[in-house]
Amino acid sequence: LLNSDSDSITGRAGELFENSLALAPDNPKALFYGGIAAVSRGNTSLAADRWEALLAQSPPPEVQAILRDRIAVWRDESGGTAVAADTGSDEAVIRVELSMSEDARQAVSPDATVYVIARDPAQPSPPIAAVRRKAAELPLTLTLGDADSMLPGRRLSSFDRVEIVARASLSGQPLEQPGDWYGRQTIAAGDAAHIRIERKVP
Repeated sequence: LLNSDSDSITGRAGELFENSLALAPDNPKALFYGGIAAVSRGNTSLAADRWEALLAQSPPPEVQAILRDRIAVWRDESGGTAVAADTGSDEAVIRVELSMSEDARQAVSPDATVYVIARDPAQPSPPIAAVRRKAAELPLTLTLGDADSMLPGRRLSSFDRVEIVARASLSGQPLEQPGDWYGRQTIAAGDAAHIRIERKVP
């Protein structure tokens, strides 16, 4: 996959992805192909930066595994810090009690994806950890731990305070969109979060 059609990705197609990233730096497709284009030009550091940004958007687990594997290789080639698989324990760090208001439930499909994200209040992006659920599963209690970390080496257990955001995505995309419903709470390490999805993104 990474070596296929490399000539075209460094030509006009590569230019288009660079333009897309300039206009929408969080676009998942542009980040993916922009990373391939960067490594085709020999810029493995930039490729790793772009795929780390893509990794922070909580793609499916099987995609995360591919991203982490290639990022580790590219970081090693560029002399940067390798991003290896997280070896943290599965012990729960934060307990999240998640519910949804009646208004939100009427507006959101039962099949809608609910993203539950832990982030640093002082530096919200990229997220520290994230999990996905379906709206039909709410109310529920879940846990976020080091095993849910987005970037290896950036452990949830190393933060004294975190902001927990739960968002029901109408589009299915991990990035916030108008019309999504959400709730959030900032807590101290070790505290439980009580999140009610009840506010609408304007």
